[in-house]
Amino acid sequence: MTWDDTCIFAGEDWSERTEAALKEADMILLLVSADFLANEDIDKIEVATALRLKEIGKTAIVPIVIRPCMWKRSDFAKYSVLPPKGKPISKWADRDEAWLSVVEGIAELL
Repeated sequence: MTWDDTCIFAGEDWSERTEAALKEADMILLLVSADFLANEDIDKIEVATALRLKEIGKTAIVPIVIRPCMWKRSDFAKYSVLPPKGKPISKWADRDEAWLSVVEGIAELL
């Protein structure tokens, strides 16, 4: 099953629903950008929960670097990122090729 925050319905508790979905996940994709890193809710709820789940072997974490940012200073920096070597997708001359490398990396993990 694929889940993102558009699956949260009006009136639902955002943090509870997000945490519940993360706990059910086999794989968590982090779409990393400066905006992602600056969002306190993402950092304190989503990333913290994902890291706890990773540490107990419940889920895989796959950071995907979308735009240039300081991801190497993040709590998840010790995990391998996609595209390879952390080259942001926005910096590739051919973004289709960048996304293909991401898909290939995820396929290897699966």
